[in-house]
Amino acid sequence: MNIVTVGLPILLAIIFIIIKVKLNIEIPVHFIVLGVFILIAINFIVIKIDIKARITDTEIWSGRITEVGHKEEWDEWIPPKTVTKTRTKTVNGKTKTETYIETIPGKWKHHSAKNWIKTSDGGKQYVTKAPDGTRFKDSYPNKASELYQWWEIGQPTSSLHKYDNYLKVSSSIYKYEEIDIKDYKHLPEYPNDVKNFMVMRLLGAFPEFDKTLENLNEMNSNLNTMITDEETGKKKSWKEINVIVVNVGNVPIQEAYALQEKWENGNKNDFIIVIGSKGTDIEWTHVFSWAEDEALKIEVRNMINNYGTTEMFYNILDETEAYIIDKFDRKEMADFEYIQLDPSGVAYTVILLLNIILSTCGFIYGKDKF
Repeated sequence: MNIVTVGLPILLAIIFIIIKVKLNIEIPVHFIVLGVFILIAINFIVIKIDIKARITDTEIWSGRITEVGHKEEWDEWIPPKTVTKTRTKTVNGKTKTETYIETIPGKWKHHSAKNWIKTSDGGKQYVTKAPDGTRFKDSYPNKASELYQWWEIGQPTSSLHKYDNYLKVSSSIYKYEEIDIKDYKHLPEYPNDVKNFMVMRLLGAFPEFDKTLENLNEMNSNLNTMITDEETGKKKSWKEINVIVVNVGNVPIQEAYALQEKWENGNKNDFIIVIGSKGTDIEWTHVFSWAEDEALKIEVRNMINNYGTTEMFYNILDETEAYIIDKFDRKEMADFEYIQLDPSGVAYTVILLLNIILSTCGFIYGKDKF
């Protein structure tokens, strides 16, 4: 427990006890002690909320569409019913309460048609419009097969999921001393925008961009095929990985180091490939991830550098997938639970203000009550 959590309430209690003695105010000591315990509990809650807010992070899962569903609109008859109610009346200056029965008439309730997509990574999600903006109404679509022009069974998908990232509050772990991130103003943001059940994880310029993106999405979904965990018997993602590929263009490799710092080394399941290119020629490659096997990163880096071009880069992804299948092992976030998580400056400020305000109010209340 943080020293401020306990120390500040005790310090304030001592101050108010001194005031109580000096001014001869009749406030029982047990009342002040109770206040100390209440403030300690409040401080503990503030710190817990602060740390939870700071370690909560979002990672990308991959999967496939497993179901495309439609349910036609329907009308439901809600039958009449009687309810017993009470009312108060004043007669000749006397208040009288009486009960009476009210009949609520029956009615028809309309239920609109429903359309949904179920994925192995994000579960069931209702859709109200197509990717091209077409709004779904009761008149269209009328069956699930009419949704197949936009969503097919087996189509790759991705979704966002929250988790506790203990590394998020320990930025020194992934900092490069020679890199000042303020000098790199054109770094891309981490991709976390889901559009049509997919996050864009191919950033920068690539010849045959659409083909390369298709291969990348297929690779992520293949690597995250749902399997049965031998220990628990429950379903789980196979490799638990999220591959992102970034081409930052004709810049020094320090750009990749700055991106690694900006993205905080990625999320726990990320495997991020950054390349620098001049035209279609690959000048350098940098791979970063929390993965256990450093050799995997080196082998993928060397393989891409030897390939030497962004043309037909989808072939590189096929080879990368083979390396990942062989060597990738996702880092368990539980391995970082040892990291000391201290409250933020905002939390300390909130604690200070709450303790002063509440203890003062409590002292005034106690003085008037006793």
